Amino acid sequence: MNKLDTNETNEEGHAFSADRPILLLDEDKLNRKKFSQELATSICKWNEKDSLVLAVYGDWGEGKSSVKNMVKDTFSKLNKASSPISLEFNPWQWSGEQHITEAFFKEISRKLGSSGDQKQKEIAKKFEDYAEYLDISNEIVEKIRSIAEKVLILVSGGSVVISTMVPPNVKNWLLGITLLCLVLSFGLKEFLWFIKIIGRFFRVSSGTDKNLDERKSELIELLSKMEKTLVVFLDDIDRLSRVEIKSLFRVVKANADFPNIVYLTFFQRDIVENSLNEEGVYKGQDYLKKIVQVGFDLPKVPVTDIHKVLFEELDKLLGKAELNEKLEKGRWRELFNEGIGDYFRNLRDVKRFISTFSFHLGLLRKNSSYEVNFVDLIGLEVLRQFEPLVYQKIFFEKKLLTSSSGSSNSTKSQKQEEERLISSILESSSEGAIERVKAIIKVLFPNAQWAWGSNYYAQVHPEDFVNHRVNHEDNFNKYFSLFLPEEDFSQSDFEYAVSISGDEEKLTSFLMNIYEQKRLPLFVKKFEAYKQVINKENAKPFIKTMLKLGDLLSDEHEGFFNISPITNVRRIIHWYFKKQDFGEEKKSIYKSALEEADAVYLPIDLLWDEYKRRSEEKYPDSYVLTKEDKEAVKEIMIKRINEFKNSDRFKKSVHLPKILFIWKQLAPDQAMEWIDHYIKDDINLISFLVLLESKGFTSSGYETTTNYRIPLDWLKNFVTDVESIFKRVKKLKPQFQDADERIKRVFSNIDVTEDEYLHPENTKG
Repeated sequence: MNKLDTNETNEEGHAFSADRPILLLDEDKLNRKKFSQELATSICKWNEKDSLVLAVYGDWGEGKSSVKNMVKDTFSKLNKASSPISLEFNPWQWSGEQHITEAFFKEISRKLGSSGDQKQKEIAKKFEDYAEYLDISNEIVEKIRSIAEKVLILVSGGSVVISTMVPPNVKNWLLGITLLCLVLSFGLKEFLWFIKIIGRFFRVSSGTDKNLDERKSELIELLSKMEKTLVVFLDDIDRLSRVEIKSLFRVVKANADFPNIVYLTFFQRDIVENSLNEEGVYKGQDYLKKIVQVGFDLPKVPVTDIHKVLFEELDKLLGKAELNEKLEKGRWRELFNEGIGDYFRNLRDVKRFISTFSFHLGLLRKNSSYEVNFVDLIGLEVLRQFEPLVYQKIFFEKKLLTSSSGSSNSTKSQKQEEERLISSILESSSEGAIERVKAIIKVLFPNAQWAWGSNYYAQVHPEDFVNHRVNHEDNFNKYFSLFLPEEDFSQSDFEYAVSISGDEEKLTSFLMNIYEQKRLPLFVKKFEAYKQVINKENAKPFIKTMLKLGDLLSDEHEGFFNISPITNVRRIIHWYFKKQDFGEEKKSIYKSALEEADAVYLPIDLLWDEYKRRSEEKYPDSYVLTKEDKEAVKEIMIKRINEFKNSDRFKKSVHLPKILFIWKQLAPDQAMEWIDHYIKDDINLISFLVLLESKGFTSSGYETTTNYRIPLDWLKNFVTDVESIFKRVKKLKPQFQDADERIKRVFSNIDVTEDEYLHPENTKG
């Protein structure tokens, strides 16, 4: 099967693919050119003087109209003398039984009249009169029927009024008024119609008293002398209503004795046969046999040819080298062969799909990059078009389909519920399509396949985010909302960061710009998935830049389960070193980055982590530095603290309590001396207490409440005289009545902390 590996290029953007038939022989992609040419040649060889009714049978979307156009194109390529006259009559443009009949003959008249041939013009005039004669007859019958209905209604209504609502002595007067209203209502209008119809009748009948049969015989004689065959194309018959289908075939049947006319009809056989059925009289199939003299089934197109057209269209959209590289060919083959291939049975299926797929692809383009996984977009678009109920259910089951469902952490009842929900998605499939839908879901959401008996429990990985797969929760919405939110990041943003990862200055500038937009936490959360694609050659400048982010990001996290932005950065650094094969260089790269980075918090925090683990001999596989580096690590931390301790970056760091805690473990006297000196200033004391505030969460039902406090343990850790702090804060409170919310919160929290200090028996736990 096709692998979409063409090197052809196409213009950017998308184009709607109209569901229209081809027009020319050279446009044929389904090998029906020869059939069309042979059909056209056979018609041209028809030299009998009788009419001929041909039919080409085929289902909707199989290409009947394309064959019709190729027959016409074949006629156009013949020399003028041997080519027939072509007339395309579209019956579905006319509504009503009588209108189809009249329109049919008027169209023949118009076509023959447009010719320069005098004989054809004479025949055209006869057809025009014939159509007009039919039109007048039908109109008279219809008008009489309409008038009769209205008269009956009014007379009946008048009779009821007269007999039930008026005294006997005025009945005659009221009857007269009723009749007068009838005359006034219909008289003038119907009189004018009568004058018009008489005029048309005399115009048609002028110079002759021939009836309809005689007029028809005259037409037959003229047509038999016509040198060219008139080919009347009747397409889209199966679009008509049941009554209109019957009317059209009555016209054909009634005029099948017109010589030199070939009726070439196109329709879906079963639809027309069902419409022609007359219960208890005849079967539609038998009726059709009496009309159609020669019928052809549209040549069946191998499904491989349909798929070839699909692949060609997809190649036009995705065939550029840079896009083709992003197509996961293994997943594509599995998706197509086991899932979506059977949905494309004719060209109409292909055209409908390509039209909306190209449109959606354009919507998901941002900053010259496509923000989707092509395999996933194709799979979901197939479901949207061919299995809309499945598509809708997938949208409503985001949480289930983007989590590692069925894992060992789930309880038995949870697994049963998850299995029920996944089964309900499959049960929404169209008839006979469950296995196809199952195969599609298996590719798009491999973490859900356990639900139908598989022992394979797939997890959702960061790589799913990097590869824009729909099964990652951060990618899911864009496949259904069909646009990328402006506040989110595009793939090109992450790819650009990767491309400049070896340039510390450029990468820092890029990240600072994001920080100023207040979007850095979101960026590092998603950039974590890209940590393993950074080249080893860029390790040092990349790590130094990541270390700088520690001074910009908070260690706070929202809710119970989310991790903090600073933890995202730690994970990026940790897993980058863990997954990359640096060999003996790992230690020197890591150590020099920690020593040289223009950053306060993370170098100290990460070194402390190494130092503490070495002291406790825990998690040996997480070490970067060796056992022998333990004392050197301590000296580096103390040196860095002393380098920054008098800077605003140090004093105003949101991580100051953690840094001071580490300092106190390493050099307690130095740390306490610095703290005592720093908080002598009242403003610094309040700022310091703000930093000591901790954040916690409590849950009640479905609601989570955020709580703030100043832990007594932290306060006792950093000040030598706790009671004096309480007294100072009380005296300072009046000065901060108009302070921001965090400072106001400090004063209420310090009261709680004081109570905890003075009355520890009130402290729970």
